[in-house]
Amino acid sequence: MTIDFEPHKQYWKYINRGWTLSFETKVKLDKKNRRLILHLTFVKEVEEYKPRGYLSADINENNVTLLVDDVAYLFETNIKKLVLGYYYRRKRIQEKYDKLYGVNSRVKKRRF
Repeated sequence: MTIDFEPHKQYWKYINRGWTLSFETKVKLDKKNRRLILHLTFVKEVEEYKPRGYLSADINENNVTLLVDDVAYLFETNIKKLVLGYYYRRKRIQEKYDKLYGVNSRVKKRRF
């Protein structure tokens, strides 16, 4: 039995960019359109990336701290009031809907 192979344009994109076909091919039989579908897997050799230094970051409500070359930099964001204000506002609204409609109400689920 001879099977015609019609590659998709993505196949040529991978082949032209240095990818090679691996031996892992999935075969799917499309009974509706009476065709055989092949899912091909591509492989590419890459070099290991070696970073020059590390940048560690600590993000809090009120500041961002970065450690660069053993020196700590502290940037104040001052969003603590905004975060807490939003938290208290949401808590108040949820308590209101709990009293009016109950804890597991449909109206509350639509709101939040």
